[in-house]
Amino acid sequence: ALGSGTGTGGGIYCLGLRTTTIMHSQLMQNMATGDGGAIAASYCSPIIHDSEFTGNTAAVGGAVAILAKGSCTLERSHFLNNSAKYG
Repeated sequence: ALGSGTGTGGGIYCLGLRTTTIMHSQLMQNMATGDGGAIAASYCSPIIHDSEFTGNTAAVGGAVAILAKGSCTLERSHFLNNSAKYG
């Protein structure tokens, strides 16, 4: 995903799904004014494999924000130059 969003989840907003799998992906230069520059998850449990998060920004959780009753599994993924104002 490459782009920007407003509010929550600049690249991906995972809401209410049981499991979302993200594999071999590049999430770059996404922006959220709220939570999760690249990914925000609420009532969702993303599984992320072999992915890259670069240059994402948000108020909370520059690359990934796990919100209400969410969890996240990360394997073999890289994070570079992501930023958040808080956390």
